[in-house]
Amino acid sequence: KPHPDVATTYNNIGSVYDSMGKYPEALAEYKKALNVYLAVYGTEKPHPDVATTKKKNRLIVPKNGEVLGGSRGIQKGTQDEIGGVRHGETPS
Repeated sequence: KPHPDVATTYNNIGSVYDSMGKYPEALAEYKKALNVYLAVYGTEKPHPDVATTKKKNRLIVPKNGEVLGGSRGIQKGTQDEIGGVRHGETPS
C-alpha cells in the first residue's frame, strides 16, 4: 500500500534537484510524489499535500523559460484543491 512518507521523500528529492537547476529530474520526482499522494488520499476530498505537489509541478521553469510541467489546468486544479485548506491542516 502506498505511504505518504514515500511521497514526501520524492518531494524532497525533487526540491534538491530543483535547487541544483536540474528541472527535468525535479519534475520527474514531483510527479512521482503526486502519484503516491493521489493513491493515498484519492481525489474525492482535497488534500493540502496534493495541492502543494501540483504547485511544485507547475513552478518548474528551466532557464530557457519553457514551462515543463505547468499548465493553467494544473494551476486551476491546485487553487481549487486548496479551497480554504491552510497549510498543515487536514480537511474534514
